[in-house]
Order: sequence, then C-alpha cells, then structure tokens
Amino acid sequence: MEQAESTDGFMTPSELNWLYDHACGQSVEIGSYKGRSATAIGLKLKVAGGQLTCIDLWGWDWVYDEFQENMKRSKLKVHIMRMNSIDAAKSFKEQSLDFIFIDSSHEYEDTVAEIKAWLPRLKSGSLLCGHDYLHPDYPGVEQAANELCPGYENPVDSIWTYKKP
Repeated sequence: MEQAESTDGFMTPSELNWLYDHACGQSVEIGSYKGRSATAIGLKLKVAGGQLTCIDLWGWDWVYDEFQENMKRSKLKVHIMRMNSIDAAKSFKEQSLDFIFIDSSHEYEDTVAEIKAWLPRLKSGSLLCGHDYLHPDYPGVEQAANELCPGYENPVDSIWTYKKP
C-alpha cells in the first residue's frame, strides 16, 4: 500500500485500504487524477486477478502524464479511456462489471448521470461506490447517493458504497 500512499492525491490511507480490500474482477474507476486510488485498486487486482479500467478526461496533459508514470512505477497494467465517463459507459455491456468507483466531477447533475449510466453495467451483488461523501464542498454527491442508491453505506471516511441487488 506504500505505493498508493506515496502517489499524490486526496484519498486517506483508510480509504486506500478499503478500496484494496473491496476491488475485484472487472473494475472501473471514474476520475483517476494522478492515480492514487487507481494504484490501490490496481495492486489488489494484480494479486487477485482482474482488470482495471481508468476513465478520466485528464484536463491537463501534465496530470495525464503523471498518472501514466505512476502506473508504470507501480508496474500496473490498466486500460485507459481518456474520455467522458457517460460516453465510456456505452463501451461496457450491462451486468459485466464487478466494482465501480466514482470520483469525478462531484456535481449533483454529473453524479446522477454517472450513477444512471454505470449502475446497469454492474453485476447483481457487486459494489458501486464513490468518493467525497459528506464533503462540505460537494453536497451533490450525498444528494445523488440518497436519491439513487437506497440503502447505501458510508463504510470509511468519505467513501459511499451501494451493493446492487
């Protein structure tokens, strides 16, 4: 986990450990920034077997370059989609994913659109989760989770999680 913790980003060590403990199979991360959380997820999948797809616009080339360097440094092979996550969702079959982590725009409308686009791609019994729950600057994350993910939980720090029925 040292590799993840040494990567620049906004996840706490507890959140990184939670991601490592729960990532599995075919996983998608929406909003990867420099790869801190992607490293935690990717390290788990490297050991357990699985594939991580990272989706982000990476608005600045230097951030994208740093993300790629961090994946190389951690010796992780991830599938990268540098595009809008709503468009990227169309590339995945319904009920084909085991784990989805949303950490992108944090705006209410965007979070609602991402949950609606990605939830059908998740297998029954699998986890849809996100970051910055209860963050004072991002009230839309909590509002979207409340409305679209009944029975969601807040297992650690600012992660929310919903097990698809």
